[in-house]
Amino acid sequence: MVRTWVSGSQSTEAIDKIRSELAELERKRDELIDANKSKIFQWASRVVRANSDSDKMAGEVKEIIAEYDSLVQTIFDKEVLLSERLDEQAKFDSLG
Repeated sequence: MVRTWVSGSQSTEAIDKIRSELAELERKRDELIDANKSKIFQWASRVVRANSDSDKMAGEVKEIIAEYDSLVQTIFDKEVLLSERLDEQAKFDSLG
């Protein structure tokens, strides 16, 4: 596979797009956490008290955690992509 890097404004646009996507994903992650803090705390309190997680809230919390994990993984992937793009741009810039 051959990689090419387009110089000029296209490279800047690609980097800016990734940064924008990262910011949006981080905002969604933070909203998810803020919106569900009380539900997770209630569930954890019930589990500790009852020593059982078989109620409806366990399923809801599992969904929240799965969504959070998905967002965190996507953020990580975008950060890696951004780092690669920045490295490629630095290499290109050093040639000219």
